[in-house]
Amino acid sequence: MPFSLYREGNHPSLAGSYAAALVVYACLSKGDVDAVRWVPRGLGGEHAALLRARVGQSLRARHMAGAAA
Repeated sequence: MPFSLYREGNHPSLAGSYAAALVVYACLSKGDVDAVRWVPRGLGGEHAALLRARVGQSLRARHMAGAAA
């Protein structure tokens, strides 16, 4: 990724917080993170789109792995 999900090694960056929020949203609502259009101030739209795509891919892969088990 072109940006770090953590700053100082322990605390999430804005991108890391956004990625975590997308995971929580998807798990609680069963919604598709690709449909989320809100972007936090300070995070570019392209970076937010990349994060949504990566989080969505990870969640779908996890879901498919669980279905295959």
